[in-house]
Amino acid sequence: MLEERWERIVSEVNFAFQPIVNPHTGMVFGFEALLRNYQDAGFESIEALFEAAFRERVLYDVDLELRKKVFIKFVDIRKELQTKNCNFTDTVRVFYNLDTRILDMSEYRPGNTKTILNNLGLDQSILCFDISEKHQIKSFTALRNVLTIYKQQGFCVALDNFGIGFSGFELMYHSEPNIIKIDKQYIRNICFDRKRRLYATQMVKMAHIEGAIVIAEGVESEEDLNIIRQIGCDFAQGFLIARPTVKLKELEFVYKVSVFSADSDKKAASSDAGLIQKYLEKRQPLEINMLVKDLLERFKHDNEAVSIPVVDKFSRPVGIIEERKMKKYVYSLYGKEIVQKHPLARYVTNVPIVDMHQSLGEIIQDFTSYNDIDGIIVADGGIYAGYLSARLLLETIHLKNIETAREENPLTKLPGNNAILNYIEQATKDTANYRMLIYMDLDNFKPFNDRFGFKIGDRAILMIAEQLKEYAKKHNAFIGHIGGDDFFIGTSLANENEVQKHQVLVADILQTFSFAVKAFYEKEERKKGSYTAKDRFGEERVFALLEASAAIINLDAGAIIGNDELGEVFSKLKKESKTADSHMAIHFIRKP
Repeated sequence: MLEERWERIVSEVNFAFQPIVNPHTGMVFGFEALLRNYQDAGFESIEALFEAAFRERVLYDVDLELRKKVFIKFVDIRKELQTKNCNFTDTVRVFYNLDTRILDMSEYRPGNTKTILNNLGLDQSILCFDISEKHQIKSFTALRNVLTIYKQQGFCVALDNFGIGFSGFELMYHSEPNIIKIDKQYIRNICFDRKRRLYATQMVKMAHIEGAIVIAEGVESEEDLNIIRQIGCDFAQGFLIARPTVKLKELEFVYKVSVFSADSDKKAASSDAGLIQKYLEKRQPLEINMLVKDLLERFKHDNEAVSIPVVDKFSRPVGIIEERKMKKYVYSLYGKEIVQKHPLARYVTNVPIVDMHQSLGEIIQDFTSYNDIDGIIVADGGIYAGYLSARLLLETIHLKNIETAREENPLTKLPGNNAILNYIEQATKDTANYRMLIYMDLDNFKPFNDRFGFKIGDRAILMIAEQLKEYAKKHNAFIGHIGGDDFFIGTSLANENEVQKHQVLVADILQTFSFAVKAFYEKEERKKGSYTAKDRFGEERVFALLEASAAIINLDAGAIIGNDELGEVFSKLKKESKTADSHMAIHFIRKP
């Protein structure tokens, strides 16, 4: 029972709610509850309120009353959304910041939260506890034990503000969270900072390997939203979508698509998604609230099921249960009788959970980063879509390799025109980044080929191709072979300084090639910079030495160009590059 002072404080504070949404559809995944009006209750900050409660040893009781307040408001949110005739479902969660110090308090008792939820007609699976390293954790073993109980009861655990502080990775290791929330420090202005993008990308990969889904916090611009989609974040939260509000009427179930870039589903259009869909096994999952006896029945009647996916009651993937790992329980003396009434949650193994629209390369990377697993779970928008076993994954890779081999140039082994067109289509829509598009070809290649023959001509083409491959490897660029002596290069850059840097790198490629091919000519010809040979009509003519030239189109972040305009600009620049001293012609397309 709280003292009158603390009852007054609890009654005076309020909670605002901020939506967490699917970045492709705008559909709400959950709402985070954020404490407000703490100044009216006599505190300078949220932290000051909780510190006072902790000092006075009432933190646990205060926290329980605050939870109750959040849950009551969440019931009101449901009612409000239902009045708008929205298709509100029970899958939507409420995120509540958990002060981990309460877990060490003598007053702490498991089961109180579940009782409060049930009294309000809410299922415990709607609650996700946000934990962070804001306060020192005395015992990770005790924390893990409590969080394991929470998860077995159906609660969700999210690691908040991931990426800041000193022990975030240790906390991730011990808490085994269902959700990772990447701190806004890594998300805000990610479109302009390649280092932020690199760090965030690795966090997403690590989370997916551990079977956790990822929320990007602090999304404040369409450009940042585009990037967090590209790196594989499952959900987004930030001012771009909606600010926290205490006015429940302002909340929606689906946020308008116009808030987002028109290019929201470009990953869905990829050929990889089609391949994955083709080989995806629609293996029937079990719900986590079932008992082991249900699992044993399934294994008994399905001889091919060596592992079974497990989902929560709303079809969100949790992990798998493998038959081989259950044998030590089932075949031990009295083991079967003992474990039959156990909940499945005790025996779930984490596996990579990948999104249907991730690239096959990313999925393979997730799979190979895990030891001793039979396959991976595939989700679509956070909902279970199917299972991809190791065998079927290998078949998918094999088919992908065949398709790639059909497309690539037989001489240089570089992607061909379809891949180039797909890249250009995506790059011109990627308004979040600066983009450099380059058409590179060899000048005077026809007379060179006529004089030295096809074998030497092919060597010259391979020389420039190898330089371009090296550039692509170092700078994560796309290289395509249009045909003959024509190539395409594309890369996304963080800022205009990067654009200038890469223009210098392209100039180096041209100069290096020009110097290398001079070895094919006579000393006197190299000295003059030309040679005499017969043209296609049999007439003696003077030809310049073989060189390479580049037509470069630089698009600012936010700049847009259509395919027809792109073709016209390239055509003009190609002519200009042939006569330029630098063998380069450059055109900038600025943001409107």
